[in-house]
Amino acid sequence: MKKTYDILIGNKIWINKIGVVFGIIGSIITALLLLLIILELSNPSEMTVIFLIEFFENKIYLVLLTSILLFIIGMQIAEIRNYKSSELTIETEKISFLKNGELIEIPEPRLHKITERKKRFSKMKLIKIKTDTHKEYDIKGDKNILEHLTELFPNKTELKNVG
Repeated sequence: MKKTYDILIGNKIWINKIGVVFGIIGSIITALLLLLIILELSNPSEMTVIFLIEFFENKIYLVLLTSILLFIIGMQIAEIRNYKSSELTIETEKISFLKNGELIEIPEPRLHKITERKKRFSKMKLIKIKTDTHKEYDIKGDKNILEHLTELFPNKTELKNVG
């Protein structure tokens, strides 16, 4: 049973790397500041109060808030994809589609996981297909695609609702 669906296939763009760097920098700064606060709480209470008042003041909390925001914004930027039209062909033993002019065929044994993600304000379903070689493909399509994939590969499908 062979079916073909119109999809949008996601490609990473150069800004993804900038988002990953922002996320790493934000998480490192946040971890260091939280570690510093936790280590300081092990001191006697008088020394902790003096340290928090003298060293931290208001500026360090702004740095902590900025680093958390930098991490969140960086992870959002890393998730940006450039979607292009393609066709997904689903057969009983394999999935195939075109990505950047290259035919991608994923046979059933190499298929690791199919994950559904639905954004709150979008009618399109986001489907992530992972292979056993750790390659990931982001696909936007309608709910019929996910239903068909669930019928053919029920043990490989994982449903999520992510906002």
